[in-house]
This record gives sequence, C-alpha cells and structure tokens, in this order.
Amino acid sequence: MNIVSRHLAFLTLLGFAACAVSPPVHWRIDRDAQLLDKKLVNVAVLKVEDATAGRKAGAVLDYIRAEIEKGLITRDYTPLNSVVVDANIRGAVAPGGSIVEAGYLKTLATKVSEDAILAVRIKRWDDSTLLLNNRIAFDAEIVFFGTSAARILWSLDLWGEVLAGGGKAAPQDPARRAEACALEFVNAVLTRLPKRKS
Repeated sequence: MNIVSRHLAFLTLLGFAACAVSPPVHWRIDRDAQLLDKKLVNVAVLKVEDATAGRKAGAVLDYIRAEIEKGLITRDYTPLNSVVVDANIRGAVAPGGSIVEAGYLKTLATKVSEDAILAVRIKRWDDSTLLLNNRIAFDAEIVFFGTSAARILWSLDLWGEVLAGGGKAAPQDPARRAEACALEFVNAVLTRLPKRKS
C-alpha cells in the first residue's frame, strides 16, 4: 500500500469514527415540586408542533409522537390513544400560535380527563447534513402540564445534534435515517422526564 492509499484509508477510518461519536445535546429544565408530590398516571400527548422555518420537521412529526407515547410507558406513565386525544381537543386553537403556552394548555385541561398533557414544539430541525454524516441539528421545547393543578409542572429546552442509530449503523434509506435521528431525539427527551412516582 503506497503513502497516498494509506492516507486515504486513514481519512476514511477517521470519518467513520467521527460519525460514530454521539454529538452533544444541551438542555435546560424547569421543574415544579408538585410533579414529585402528585401521582400523575395518564398522559395526553398532543400532536407535535412544527415551528421550524419551512416546516422542516413535517416528515417525522407523527413518528416522534408515536415514539413518545411508547416511551412514556418506560417512565411508568400511561399515554392515552392519540385518536382519542385529537377527538377530545378538536377545534381548540392555540393563542399566540403555540401548543406549549400555558394559556392554551389550561383550556385543553378542561377537555381531557388525563392527569397531564405533554406538548412538544420543534423550533429547528436541520437535516441538511443527514446524508453526509447521519446527523440532524435541532432545537425543541417540551412541556408537561398538570391538568388538575392547571399549570406547567415540568419543561425542557433541548438543543444540539442527534446521530442516526446512536452510534450504531445508520439505515441506508433516507426516510428511515431521518426516523432514526427522530428516535434519538425522543430518547433525549424521555431520559430527562422524571419517572412517575409510584
């Protein structure tokens, strides 16, 4: 193997290693003590809001919602079926245009019988390098709203990058690769959500 070939092989391995290293995720959490004091069981997960320029997250919104619903079970919550949630809140309009606002969630609290509402707002979803390095850059806001207390019990600002496959082999199909990134995003949300108090 000549010097040029060795150099190219080294760069290729370096590229694979760079892709396999999980990128940084940053967060800020606000928590109300009542979340730890009250036994919240049933959760209504709203449709994910796409607040990105050009609606860049549109292709993975339903996937994110479904994975959050499944993941809530691992945190000992019981998510309500999304069809039922959507039927109960049909016609509700978010003041100011966002589902994470306390005023909007307070109006929804009268329409659902669940203990809590989980709302997710995606503010940035940049997949411009997805096919190059398997990564998506994001910025999101997540709110956990207590219906009986009629206030936000927990909120999370989350931003950074996610890597499709989480360091394992990424799917070849672009749509599946985007979903793999979305799953890593969901995992980043759920690992920071407190487990339900038994």
